[in-house]
Amino acid sequence: ESVYLQADHTSPYPQCPIWRRWAIGQILALRPMAVVIAGETNALSQTQLESTSQIVSEVSSLAKELAPAKTRLIMMQNIPWFWGLPVSPACLVGHLQSVKSCGQRRSQEPNTLNVIQSGMYNAVIQAQSKGLTKTLPVDNLVCSPDFCPTIAGPTLMYVDSSHLTRQWILKVSTAYGEMLRPLL
Repeated sequence: ESVYLQADHTSPYPQCPIWRRWAIGQILALRPMAVVIAGETNALSQTQLESTSQIVSEVSSLAKELAPAKTRLIMMQNIPWFWGLPVSPACLVGHLQSVKSCGQRRSQEPNTLNVIQSGMYNAVIQAQSKGLTKTLPVDNLVCSPDFCPTIAGPTLMYVDSSHLTRQWILKVSTAYGEMLRPLL
């Protein structure tokens, strides 16, 4: 089982594995047709993140644990995280005449700060290629092929650097359902 750390990347986060064991118990008891999972790259220390292969290994472990329930795993691709970048809505307040400057390119260039975290992105793709999960490309509900904005027309997309607003979720809920339906 992974070591889970708080946002400070040093303090233990014991609630996470406790919740995980509870959730697995519920899934095994309820035996749903599908479970939609999401995640973020776990900080192993202040300087080290989980690797793509470690994330895939954790998904594989989860799939084995859930095998008795005969449930299908659907893994959401990660949405953009604006960590260390201008945060919406604070950025938008300072750039009312140039709100596009608060968004970021969708690139996944090595050794750069990317809004689509490449380790998790690649793990989701690999988990699908190994037959562990199906992929739900929710990143496409937030970004165009080249750009990830923080506001779309009058709709604020982010509450902070990584959480979408209720308004945006409601706006894309039909599209989300259309993407999910064939995976079920």
